[in-house]
Amino acid sequence: RMGTDVTDLENSIRTVGLIAPLVISNDNVILAGARRYQALLNLGYTEAPVVVKALSELEKELISTDENLVRKDLSKIELEGHLRRAKEIYQALNPIEENTPEPSQQLDADSDDAEKVAKEVLPAEKFLEIVAEKTGLSKKQIHEAINRDEKADEIVKHARQNGELSVSQTNEIIKLKKEDQKKAITHIKSLPVKDIKKFVKEAKTSGVE
Repeated sequence: RMGTDVTDLENSIRTVGLIAPLVISNDNVILAGARRYQALLNLGYTEAPVVVKALSELEKELISTDENLVRKDLSKIELEGHLRRAKEIYQALNPIEENTPEPSQQLDADSDDAEKVAKEVLPAEKFLEIVAEKTGLSKKQIHEAINRDEKADEIVKHARQNGELSVSQTNEIIKLKKEDQKKAITHIKSLPVKDIKKFVKEAKTSGVE
C-alpha cells in the first residue's frame, strides 16, 4: 500500500496531528496504519506513537484485511477478494463448537434431532454484522460480494475488471460451474441479464454446449 495518494491524510495530520496511533506486531510489522505511516514520512516525521500487538499470523492478517476493507480506492474485485479472505480468517479463528446438552436433553445418536445439538458459537451472521458496521455495506451486499469472489472463474473476474460485465450479469453467470463459465463467457458476456438468466436455466438442463 506504499506509494498511494495520501494527500487527505497529510492535510489532516497537519491540522490536528495523528489521532490514531499505528498498530504494529511485536516484530515491528505494520498491521494497521500503512497509509498514515506514508503520510508521516511525506511530512518529514521521524517518530510516531504505536500500539504493539502480540498476535498470531491469522490475527495479523485479519487486522490488515480489515484496514483494507475501509479503503476508498479498492476496486470492486479487490473488495470482494478481501471480504472473502476476511470471512475465511474469521471462521478459522472462530471455529464451530458443540454445546454439551443437559442430561435431560441427551439425544440418541441415531435420532433425527441429534444434529440440532450442534451450535455455531459465532455464526456467519455475526461476521456480517461486524463487516457491515466497518464498511457501511448491507449484509446482503457483503454476502453477494463474497459469493461472487468464491464462485466466479478467473475469466469472469477478468471480464469484470475490464468493464465487460456488470455485477448483475456476474450474479447470473456464477450460477454456472466454473468450467461452464469458461466455455460460455464469450457468448453470454454481451447479453442482457434477462437473456443470461434464460441461458443459465437452459444450460443447467441441457448442458452449456
